[in-house]
Amino acid sequence: PDPRLTRNRSYLYRVTVTGFTDAAMLEHKRQDLDSEKQKKLLQRLVTELSRSEIDLYYQPTSVIALQIKQYIDDGAELFAEERALLNRLSQRDIEVLLSLH
Repeated sequence: PDPRLTRNRSYLYRVTVTGFTDAAMLEHKRQDLDSEKQKKLLQRLVTELSRSEIDLYYQPTSVIALQIKQYIDDGAELFAEERALLNRLSQRDIEVLLSLH
């Protein structure tokens, strides 16, 4: 076989694999950033809810997550980007993110 072809194929393979790896890495970083934003937003909503729900702190995480989900669905004051970040979360997702704080 022609050594130039082997070298070129190897180079193309490396570029293709590296390009995929870079794209996957960027996607992973974006997801991490979204997750951090979601955690901060959820903490803000917990603070807002705790002003009207005095005993919120003593509630199980599942109850708090449900109240937050309802608060978001009922029209919490959020920017469009914030709402988009939170609308894709289920009640269980909210529970997990709250427990990671």
